Amino acid sequence: MAASRASFAGLLAVVLTLFAGLPGAIMGSVPGHAADVASLSDVPDTTPEDGVPCALKGFSLTETNASMLPWDDVWYGHFSGGRPSGVQDVIGREVIDWRDEHLCFPSKKSCDAYMTKMRHSYHRPEGYWTCLVLR
Repeated sequence: MAASRASFAGLLAVVLTLFAGLPGAIMGSVPGHAADVASLSDVPDTTPEDGVPCALKGFSLTETNASMLPWDDVWYGHFSGGRPSGVQDVIGREVIDWRDEHLCFPSKKSCDAYMTKMRHSYHRPEGYWTCLVLR
């Protein structure tokens, strides 16, 4: 019994050693980088001018919602969409830089401007976008 446990432990050590070197063997010497960013110069500017991250779902102590905002009008903007990142996963598939943004805006104009900017940068694959008046 002790001999079989020792041989099992030895076999397990060999298998773990082989698998530890497997990613390097498959990928070669690939420089490290974030999966959603091909290069810093390739990242589109998608910062909203007037929008703030907010939640539409009920009361939350950690997320801003429309009742907390000082504006007379509040527009809820939801955007989802993606773009090829220029990075491939281990088996050669293109990694998608996917965005799912929930923001509140003080006007329809600022919400629409943000949606236009996001749709221009993140449209492959196409997602969902809307501007909805909350008050």
